[in-house]
Amino acid sequence: MAYAATVSALQTWVQGGVRYWRWTVAETGAEATSEYTITAIPQVPITMVFFYAGLTAGTGTTIRPSIQNATGAVNSKSRNFCYQSASATDAQRDRVATPFPVVGGTFYIRSTPDAGTDNAISTEIIIREGTL
Repeated sequence: MAYAATVSALQTWVQGGVRYWRWTVAETGAEATSEYTITAIPQVPITMVFFYAGLTAGTGTTIRPSIQNATGAVNSKSRNFCYQSASATDAQRDRVATPFPVVGGTFYIRSTPDAGTDNAISTEIIIREGTL
């Protein structure tokens, strides 16, 4: 199965005077080096408030998702915004309040399953403007 990542239409809202952005992603045919991008990230200080990735099908048994500011930067301490240090079937970072810079308005994301080229992975990402 060829790799494909379907990124949902960007959802935005304002709550308490703060802007929020939300994306959902469905990956199929994912393998360890599969990478997708989310573009149009606001180039203002932002905070990751919710990140969830779940392995829903395939040969893999665990995933180690990461969000980088450059393609292929997985496992680079200086380029990772969100990195799952231990493998898990579900990698949830609920309200992690992780502030980070955005370079070029793009996130580069890898789910990094441990085996196979047939994995299906669902991801949800919510960021907010400003730092907490």
